[in-house]
Amino acid sequence: MPEEQLRQAKLKALRLLERMDRTEAQLREKLLQAEFDPEMVEKAIAYVKSFGYIDDERYVRNYIECRCQSKSRRQLEQELLTAINGLGIGPQGFGGRTTCLGLAIEQMPTHVAGLPVAVNVSCHVTRRASAEL
Repeated sequence: MPEEQLRQAKLKALRLLERMDRTEAQLREKLLQAEFDPEMVEKAIAYVKSFGYIDDERYVRNYIECRCQSKSRRQLEQELLTAINGLGIGPQGFGGRTTCLGLAIEQMPTHVAGLPVAVNVSCHVTRRASAEL
């Protein structure tokens, strides 16, 4: 039975991605709304991710490119900032309302290999957890 649930979760994830590009968080939310077990949801996400079907960086880049014609950079920055802070990740991933203090969208000519991307959450030490029983 768990194999069948996993197969169904994978198929649902693929069907959702056929219609439109989604972030990992959006796909997770849709699969959970479809009442799949959280473990099956994570396995289905790992499955589609292994084929490169979801890529949050690509999603944001496409989002900006599609909307830069109709909105100003400032509007896009504010929209993205609100969406990022709405994720509830918080400082160092501990939860909270403030995940990102600010962001800037800049356009400069560059080679595709030199596309600047930076994500700085914190040092490796603060992102690790352990427990002894």
